[in-house]
This record gives sequence, structure tokens and C-alpha cells, in this order.
Amino acid sequence: MRNLCIIAAASALSLSAASTAKAEDMGPCDAGVVLVRGSSASQKLIEAVAKVAANDGIKVVYSNSKSSCGGVYEAVTPVTDTTNSVASASTAYNAVAPTNTCTMTPPRAADIGVSDVYASSCDGIGGLASKTLPPGVTDTLGPVQAFTLAINDDPSFPVAISAAAAFNIFGITARGGDASFAVAPWSVTADVFGRAEDSGTWQTWARNLGLVTQKPSFAAPAKPLAGAGAVLSALNAASRASAIGIIALNDIVPTAGVAPKVRPLAFQAKDQDFAYYPSSTSTAADLINVRDGHYQTWANLHFFARKDTAGDYSASVKKVLALLDSKEAVAAVTKIRAVPNCAMQVSRSSDGGDFKAYTPAAPCGCFFEATASGTAPASCKTCTEGSATCGASGQCVFGYCEAK
Repeated sequence: MRNLCIIAAASALSLSAASTAKAEDMGPCDAGVVLVRGSSASQKLIEAVAKVAANDGIKVVYSNSKSSCGGVYEAVTPVTDTTNSVASASTAYNAVAPTNTCTMTPPRAADIGVSDVYASSCDGIGGLASKTLPPGVTDTLGPVQAFTLAINDDPSFPVAISAAAAFNIFGITARGGDASFAVAPWSVTADVFGRAEDSGTWQTWARNLGLVTQKPSFAAPAKPLAGAGAVLSALNAASRASAIGIIALNDIVPTAGVAPKVRPLAFQAKDQDFAYYPSSTSTAADLINVRDGHYQTWANLHFFARKDTAGDYSASVKKVLALLDSKEAVAAVTKIRAVPNCAMQVSRSSDGGDFKAYTPAAPCGCFFEATASGTAPASCKTCTEGSATCGASGQCVFGYCEAK
């Protein structure tokens, strides 16, 4: 077998499986709610934003569209479409009370479709026939989330993987290809947990690895799993070193102090000399390697919303989109290990595309690190909004001096 940058594991934190509270059916949703349908990997991010919106008197209901491309479809289909763009057959997730559910009555199209990828990545998938958003549908970039290759949290298992190894695992082994390309210990087809072609998680990893994006074509029994929860459950149940799956980093963040028995692998991208975790360590929350471009497998959350015939959003949708950049929303998404755009130092205009240096209009790096780790870096200076404390070349953003 070919040894492609597999590093032996050191010590790792022992984690316990999180418990799941039973949801209470609240019946029909309030008529005035903002209905958001999107990818399974976006659920925690939507919940974070929805709680902030609730403080502003806006009720947001999230319903899982099972995939990112499903989230795009929600926004680009006509409002009158009642075949696929409604939450009629499933219960909707009420993010204000996370254990409760409600159902849209009567059924209606989503107000906002949420995806982990650009609409162009879904071209030809799930009924989408164009790379271009229709007139009146906008794409608002939300927080950045990292996607990881995750394994069971055993201290004897590897801690890092190369792009070449990942290509062989998901591009050859999982498809029942030439066994000579197998990479130990991930050489068992049944233990490779992937996602379907309409998944933003799959699209992100495939584009970064150079795999065919629209046809995972996993060989049985390594069939694509439906949703982040299914991959997480599979990894949680697997105590074998051969088990590996693709998942969003925020899906393995501890909930109520309890986390899944899963940890991310450090990833060595093509042409890199070293492997990097999304953060400075496997358990840190600073996400510095995502923010500065060392960790390459990440994507923005996209909020697709449709304007009315007058060329504007509804008042509630407009507020939800505006709240994405609020201090409260930035703090909320930071705590679930996502990165608000104001804390990013690089950007990309396509999924898996090249990085560009990025300077936000109102950077929030100090506030982000203070919120993520509990302590701001020593170089960060506190300030009062509107004061001249930060000097001519600085500005006060969320209580810290940042560059203009």
C-alpha cells in the first residue's frame, strides 16, 4: 500500500456522545415567521442567527433541505412552486426554542434558501439548470465554516492526512477502484462515509481535492449518507481506525459541554509542506488557519433571498440579512466555531478557488479571538465606539481598535 503522508496520532481528548432532546410539536408555525430552508451543515449557524433575530422581534424557522443545492433550489424556484420548495411534508425547526418544531400551514416557498456553496456549484443538480441566479434573487455571503475529514477520537489513530491520500480514499477506494491505491488505515470501503452530489460538504471537499463533483459514485456499501447527522452518527458508532467521513467542523463542537467521539484530521493541501488544523490545535477555537488561508477546505454560507416586484426584500427578511453582520450574530457564530467575514483575512469567489487577500471594511479580529478563546490577544486595544481612542489610522469595532 502507498503511504501518503499518514502521521501517527499523539494524545487526544476523550469525548462523550451528545444527548438529543426530544422535540415537541408546536403545531402550525406563526404566519409571520421567516422560513429558512437549507443544508444540514448550516443548522447550527442558522440557529445562532435566529436567536439574535428573536431579540429583534423576528421569528425564524429553519427546515432542513438535506443539502446545499436544495437550499439554492429553494430560492431560485418561483414562489408559486409547491412541489419542492415548501416545508409542507416535514416539520420545521424552531431555532428560538431548539427542542420544538412547527409546520408551515398552508405550505409556502422559503423566504431564504441557505447553501454552503455558490449557486454555480449546483449547476445541473437537483433541478437547477443554470449557473446564473434568476433576476431578483441575491446571494448574501454569511459566515465561513470549515469542513473536515473526521475520524473516531482514539489517541492511537492518525492525526493528519494529505490531499493525495484523501483523493485516493474518496476518489478510488470508496468507488471500488484499484486496491493498490488504498491508504492505510482508511482502506475499507464500508468505513468511508461520504455525501451525495448535492451536498455542499461534498462539493467543497471534491473541489479542493480535484475530484468529480457531481458524481460521487461510491461503491456499495460506501453509499453517500443523507445529512451531516448521518455521517456524525456513523463516525460516532465506529471505533475502527479505518472509519473516516466528511463533515462540517461546527457539527463536532461540544453541546452543553458534551461532544461527539469524533475529531478532525489536520489537512495537508496540494503544494503545502505541512498539515494544518482549522485552528492552531485540534481543539482550539481561534480558527486562525482558516482565517489566513493555511487551512484550505472552507466555504462561506450563502443566504439566497428573492426580492419582490418593487425590487426589495420583505421587512423581516431584510432585517435577518442585516443581522448577519451584527455584534450579537458575530459572537453567536464564533461560539460554534464558524468565522464571521469581518474576522477573515482571505476570500475566494468560487468553491475551492484561489485565495485573495481580504480586508473587511470593519475588521473584527480582536473581538473574534476574545469571544472564541475568552481572552483577546495582547496586541488588541480596547476602545469605546465613536471615540478617537484608535487614532487616525484605526477604528473602534465591537470594543477593540482595528485598522481602517
